[in-house]
Amino acid sequence: MANAEVRLDGFVSCVGMDIRKGWMVESEQDVLEQLVVNAISPFMMLRQLAGGLLRSPSNVVIVSSKAAELGGAKHTGYCMSKAALNAMCMSMAPVLRERSILLNVLYPGRVMTAHNPSAGMPDVVKKNEIRLLQESVNNLLVGEKAGAS
Repeated sequence: MANAEVRLDGFVSCVGMDIRKGWMVESEQDVLEQLVVNAISPFMMLRQLAGGLLRSPSNVVIVSSKAAELGGAKHTGYCMSKAALNAMCMSMAPVLRERSILLNVLYPGRVMTAHNPSAGMPDVVKKNEIRLLQESVNNLLVGEKAGAS
């Protein structure tokens, strides 16, 4: 099954915006900016894709974040926006499924970036998270196809 071909029709990498001020000092504008970038923009993109750009059956992958579950003292707006994105995906998946569009959502944990070089984890944990993310993507690519019964 490792050689099975599955078409990937859409990929939405929700990298995100994190103002990192914390809930006591984040303004309404700070929170709204994070919601627009991290939740509303992916919503609009997915709606455009589902509105006619995707063939049926289709497979779409969205990369969200576990930040909604993990929280963080200085990441309130970011975590709220990722919770909104995750809820949006859960709400849209059954409706898209009826149109033979399979919505797959990946929820990686902390990711090492230039903005977050250590991701607060030892190298062993980082390597394990990268391996788990790679396995998740591989499982999606050889797993269930949209529209399959």
